[in-house]
Amino acid sequence: MTSTPARAAFFDVDETLITVKSMLSFLRFRLADHGPQPPFEQVVARLRQAGNGSREAANRAYYQLFAGAEVAAVHEQGQAWFDAHQATGRLFHPPVLDALRRHQQAGLQIVLVSGSFSPCLEPIARWVAADHVLCSAPTSIAGRYTGAVAVSMIGTAKATAVAGFLHSHRVADDRSWAYGDHSSDFDLLETVGNPVVVGEDAFLRARSREHWGRLPGIEPTTGATTGTELVVTTGASQ
Repeated sequence: MTSTPARAAFFDVDETLITVKSMLSFLRFRLADHGPQPPFEQVVARLRQAGNGSREAANRAYYQLFAGAEVAAVHEQGQAWFDAHQATGRLFHPPVLDALRRHQQAGLQIVLVSGSFSPCLEPIARWVAADHVLCSAPTSIAGRYTGAVAVSMIGTAKATAVAGFLHSHRVADDRSWAYGDHSSDFDLLETVGNPVVVGEDAFLRARSREHWGRLPGIEPTTGATTGTELVVTTGASQ
């Protein structure tokens, strides 16, 4: 007797499942918590310059900011950041959170896919009871971050990670779902049979197929603390 293939639902996190850009929001929180620091906008400007139009380069530059930081302490700070945002009642994007709950009730595996890192994502994953997290992986030695990144989960890296997950977990791609809000999520969305575009990204809207689902994006009135964009790009593979 042939068993029914497993199914999964893959969720981009920033401005898809949650209303903020977790990396920037956490950076603002961390700078405030550490006392006198360079202004947040100044740090972000440096990241944008380091990225030079590349989301992956900006992502790697972001983790260089944590060189020498104690991993455990950053995780504690990540939990504090999550608790502070969750207390506002505006952290999660309701249409996407509702979709996640429906998939859970239907027995799908819930997988978060993000360029962010575990200090931000683990509290989110615990709260939504996600089964897996695929994310950027800063390296560490002796319990401290090195500033380097083993995996930068940006653009095509998301699609590659999801394809690997589908294979290793024997998940049926045509019976699985994916949610994303940005052009860089295009390859991720194409990896599954049921992609859902969240919001009004022009690139995704123009290239979405007839069978692709759609959900509303973040309303400006939600007070989403998106901070400042690290880079502005239009290519789906970046």
